[in-house]
Amino acid sequence: MGLRKIRLTKNLAVDVVKDGKHIKIVSCSFPMMIRVMSKRGELIIETEVRGGFELALDESFSKVVVTSEQSQGAEIWVSKIALGYTAPTSGANSNVSAMFEHYGDIEQLAPFEASRTRMTVVSDSVPFWYGGDGLTIENGIKAEVGEKVTIDGAGEFNVAIDLSGAYSLAFDSAVVDGSTAGAYKIIKTTYGVVFASKGTYKDMYFQDLSGAFTKLTYGSDTRFTGAEMLDDGETLMAATTTGGFRFFNLVTGAVTGGWSGNGIPSEMINLNGRIWCKYGGNGNQYFMAADGSMDVILDNRGIGNFSTGAIFVVGAEVWIMQGSGSKLYSFPLNDIPAVLDETLLTVISASSSGTGAYAMVTENADVWCWSNACVNTRAITVDKVTKVVSVSPYCNRAIAVSDGILVFDKNDVKEYSNDFLSYTEYEVDKNISSTWLTWPYFLGNRFFMYVDGNVIERTTIKKRSVPLAKFRLLKSSI
Repeated sequence: MGLRKIRLTKNLAVDVVKDGKHIKIVSCSFPMMIRVMSKRGELIIETEVRGGFELALDESFSKVVVTSEQSQGAEIWVSKIALGYTAPTSGANSNVSAMFEHYGDIEQLAPFEASRTRMTVVSDSVPFWYGGDGLTIENGIKAEVGEKVTIDGAGEFNVAIDLSGAYSLAFDSAVVDGSTAGAYKIIKTTYGVVFASKGTYKDMYFQDLSGAFTKLTYGSDTRFTGAEMLDDGETLMAATTTGGFRFFNLVTGAVTGGWSGNGIPSEMINLNGRIWCKYGGNGNQYFMAADGSMDVILDNRGIGNFSTGAIFVVGAEVWIMQGSGSKLYSFPLNDIPAVLDETLLTVISASSSGTGAYAMVTENADVWCWSNACVNTRAITVDKVTKVVSVSPYCNRAIAVSDGILVFDKNDVKEYSNDFLSYTEYEVDKNISSTWLTWPYFLGNRFFMYVDGNVIERTTIKKRSVPLAKFRLLKSSI
């Protein structure tokens, strides 16, 4: 028999054992991959196929191996002779029902399929946005839960949901995307990433969501130190060489000047609306009000010098890591002491992580992750509910990703659980993390690394273990 009906389970191969030279996909709900094998067990061709595709091979084959990223039923013709059937040119000759599993962000629900005449889609759990090539949530057409969407024709059909997918990394593909030499601080925003400096004047760049870079300047102000985002989520505040500030709106591109404050801070961090400013090595530190006045002057005697990179908000508390990295302290965000004396603060944990000028805080749904950039340092995670602190093995850098902690150490990269008790190891090229000054970050579903002055993009692969939404699908084909 040449015509076979097969049932495909997601990512499990089905063997169609049959000698032949002709293959035709009579019907399928989603794209499939086929591997055509010779009688000697050699691969003849491997390709993606869709409904209506037909292959005529010069060499005889003995087996066709079929896989699919979506569970579905399919009909496939495998024979020594071609299928002589021609479908009617109008009306529906085949109706196929299926369930499409969506794994977050944007996915192609159906490619161009020449035989498709109509498709109906319904979501039972989440609203979605639909469209063709280039779809985003911003330009898509929104459909509510339970709303029936019917599309006529054979064109590509994509679906976006407002849930982020989980991604693993493939380090075998690297493209230099831009140069931002001298960046000592990376600021993640809703609209992209800012590459700024700490303690010294450097060029400042903004990478938008498309991946493009813009150098941030205003007149004669071309280099900045101490930069931070304000509460509106759009405005970047940066200290200039003249002692004043510039305010860059990352959405509109507008730039304005501002007050001089209390000199030129070498570092700044926004703690729930107030800007913590540091001036010089062991100098006093300040909270800056929105109008530039200093509402709190902090004397950090008793716990030693520390960088703003060692300060982060945990719920309603401010946590500070001591300069030597031996202890974590906390105090209430709404009751900041004027003197940071060890006897006035609550000791949280010993960490042995060090602080350094290159620290960064990232987070996922379950934990905050604090990491310095230094050879043989340690990262910590803080559980958002229990506030339990977990300490990583020695590493160069760690960041929180969707379902764990990505840890870089010399020539290997591991994705740990949030508590560092288990991990998955990646195969990487030898230069991926050998440098201590590594700033890894995600921009949407794209992964970048700042390494030795260059921004390098690394391939991401969406994880397809747990679907975030499911769509009911009815396809009509000629």
